Amino acid sequence: NPLTLICSKKEDGSTNLAPICFVSYLSFNPPMVGFATGKQSHTGKQVRETGKVIVTIPGESLAQVVMACGGSTGAQVNKVAANHIEMKAVVYYAANDIRVEDRPAPQLNDNNMIAKVKCCALCGTDLKIWTAGNPRCHPPRILGHEMIAGIEQVGKNVKGFSPGEKITFATTIACNDCAYCAAGLQNVCPNSKPISYDFDGGLAEYIEVPAEAIAGGNVIKLAEDIGEEAALCEPLSCAINSQEIVGVKEGDFVLVTGGGPLGAMQALLAKANGAKRVALVGSSAARLKLLDGLEGVELIDGSTTDVEKWIFGETNGLGADVVIVCAPVKSAMENALNYARKGGGISYFASLPSGKSEL
Repeated sequence: NPLTLICSKKEDGSTNLAPICFVSYLSFNPPMVGFATGKQSHTGKQVRETGKVIVTIPGESLAQVVMACGGSTGAQVNKVAANHIEMKAVVYYAANDIRVEDRPAPQLNDNNMIAKVKCCALCGTDLKIWTAGNPRCHPPRILGHEMIAGIEQVGKNVKGFSPGEKITFATTIACNDCAYCAAGLQNVCPNSKPISYDFDGGLAEYIEVPAEAIAGGNVIKLAEDIGEEAALCEPLSCAINSQEIVGVKEGDFVLVTGGGPLGAMQALLAKANGAKRVALVGSSAARLKLLDGLEGVELIDGSTTDVEKWIFGETNGLGADVVIVCAPVKSAMENALNYARKGGGISYFASLPSGKSEL
């Protein structure tokens, strides 16, 4: 996009130098300094005289924008080209109204960071926001909270982070000042401000890493050689939290209901946590076929199997030690009460729609 820079004239004929910019094409050697418009090159003197110049800057060539803030030898402030471009973003406006549109790239300040999104996964929550909306998501809002990104700019007051580092997020930014946060339960903080609800998310080319996330410890560095699968850190952390709460332990019989991505993740995690047997119940033949490669996980077709009869037959009439419900279906949640043994644990990992959540 053309970058328009206006150099205003004062009454005494002198020039306000604040908006005079020198664009350095660092990809050339030696660098070209000045303004390039087609075949013309405008020096600082020419800009002072004309007062206005329109510059077309190829985004892939522009490495740095330097603004002269006072006098011909004024202070220089570096700004990455992303500050002067628009980016593509997926923006939520209302239920059934999500648009891919051009948005201004986020701006750096003293206390935040700017990162370039490398990968952003789609969550079931994103689907529910699209189809039913969510009163906690304040439009217009860029969606996406399962992501990895590379830091490009760091505010001058930010410590411990550097450009080029790969990061992910714990995306629920808690207040760290309430009774729940004091008890270590930041995930249920009533004052939380989640990314993609209160802050713009990762379904865009760039994302602001807000000061609140940095101060709260929500920004997590990743190894440089980790791939796009790191976008699944966020849902995996949710699964880990749920199994710590419900108490999956060595030797358990764990039953997972729901054959989606999180059901698969929960099943593999239960094996990693030492469960002796893990069974996953699904009703979709296509998904069960995809899940066939899960090592150490027994697959049960819920459309053809009496699951309650099967689980009691496999446990000598006791029931499962832990049942993890990953299907947002009322019947699956009700049946979990019948699948678990006395004194067992049930994790309702999925949710039900508002007004339809009574069991």
